[in-house]
Amino acid sequence: MTRNTDWPVVSSIGALLIALLVCICLLAFPAYNNKTSQLELEVAKQDYQRQLSLIDRKYESKINSLQEQITGLQFIGNKRYDLVDDDVKRIKREIDDVRERMKPRTR
Repeated sequence: MTRNTDWPVVSSIGALLIALLVCICLLAFPAYNNKTSQLELEVAKQDYQRQLSLIDRKYESKINSLQEQITGLQFIGNKRYDLVDDDVKRIKREIDDVRERMKPRTR
C-alpha cells in the first residue's frame, strides 16, 4: 500500500475511534448524572429528616412545658380545694358549736 491509498483507511479508523469516544462519553454522562441525582436526593432526604427531628424536639419541648404547667395548676387547684374544704369543715363545726350553745338557752 502506498501513502496515497493509506490515508482513507487511516482517516476511517480515526473517525471510528472518535465516534467510539463520543459514544462512550454519551453512555457515561447519564450514569454520572444519575449519581449526581442520587446524591442530591440523599442530601434532600437527610435535610428532611433533620428538619423532622427539629420539629419533633420542638413539639416535645412544648408538650413537656405544657405538662409542667398542667401539673403546677393541678397542685394549686388541689391546695385551693383543700383550703376551701378545710374552711367548710371549720364553718360546719362552728355552726354545730353555735347550735349546741343555742339548745340549752331555748329550754
